[in-house]
Amino acid sequence: MERLRQILAEDRKKLAGKRPSDILWYVWTYYRVQLGLIIGILGLGIYLLFLQLTVPGTVGFYACFANTFKDYGPGSALYREYAEYAELDLKKTRLIFNCSIYCNPSRNMMGNRYYEALITLIDSGSLDVVIMSKEDLCALGANGRLLDLSSEKAGGLAEAWQDRLCTTVPADPEYGTSPIPVGIDLTGSRIVGDYEAYAGDAWLGISSESTRVDQAALFLRFLFSMPHP
Repeated sequence: MERLRQILAEDRKKLAGKRPSDILWYVWTYYRVQLGLIIGILGLGIYLLFLQLTVPGTVGFYACFANTFKDYGPGSALYREYAEYAELDLKKTRLIFNCSIYCNPSRNMMGNRYYEALITLIDSGSLDVVIMSKEDLCALGANGRLLDLSSEKAGGLAEAWQDRLCTTVPADPEYGTSPIPVGIDLTGSRIVGDYEAYAGDAWLGISSESTRVDQAALFLRFLFSMPHP
């Protein structure tokens, strides 16, 4: 700190009586790196403050639409309609529809960055539901990453959707050897059809780590509701 004061004192002596243009040239020549760092730090601080004030921090619901090129992100009709259906205040709550995961858990996914991203989302408790083919969903469920829909946590979903269930047997016998329901058939829903995310074979599973199972149940009802005209 003492050294800094000495440098500043010496600079003041050098610049005493100089024209403003000379002072600016001197500061730019000898302090442009430091100025750049200060400006960068200030800019980052302003950006982070902007995000804090304008982007909702609490996630209200997170759905992954795997293996589709359909964009259901912010601005899409499905996004807007679900926010309205679920009465989500998007100024306070985040709604995430992720359409950027491409993987097939029924195959060897070692080294697949999309699969690793999906597993991270599930294990961290960030993700609520994932939609993919029956084979892939059952493989994901066999590894313990999907909710047993007959469990108490599922809140009666197996009974409510009993005609649409798919089951899988845990890959590790330690967790049981009997089939458990892990997926719900989305045939006839508003995202299955010639111009939607899936032409067919679309099943929904709920993350075993989800803390918003009630929202997942609400999302299911929404998918089978009539789309707005």
